[in-house]
Amino acid sequence: MATRLRPGSILGVFKEARSALREERPLQVGGILAEQLARDLRAGGDPSGVRVGGRPSRAAAVVLVLAGAPKPEDEELLRAARAARTPVVAVQTGPDPGLDIPHVLATDVVACPPGAGFPVEEIARVLAARLGQSATQLAARLASCVPRWSSTSSARSPAATA
Repeated sequence: MATRLRPGSILGVFKEARSALREERPLQVGGILAEQLARDLRAGGDPSGVRVGGRPSRAAAVVLVLAGAPKPEDEELLRAARAARTPVVAVQTGPDPGLDIPHVLATDVVACPPGAGFPVEEIARVLAARLGQSATQLAARLASCVPRWSSTSSARSPAATA
């Protein structure tokens, strides 16, 4: 007798496959000072784990660095990430960290006072919360984030437990 497949089961398989594909994707950094933040995030890890620019649909998540209100190109990136269902974390270096950023949850905005350097630990914490278990593979590639992600994510990466 043939086994019946339920629509929910099929959908579950597709979600797992999509999640597995996303885990191999790099973190995308954009906006003002993107190169500097990417360098900080890559420190001691696999350089291919972070890229500057590109298509949000091919990234595990997008980190957008802003210095105030988003510019038209920033808004375009945010729309593309939303359409691709790619999580976004914004780093606000402007004077008003409470400024509304379209397509980004208020809990996914990290304040970065000018001249203080990027708060990599806080960015990693917000990314881990946003990505959940899919953060494991990315965290294993980014040494700068492993201690933060292993303490905030229920999923433990091999690098975090070594």
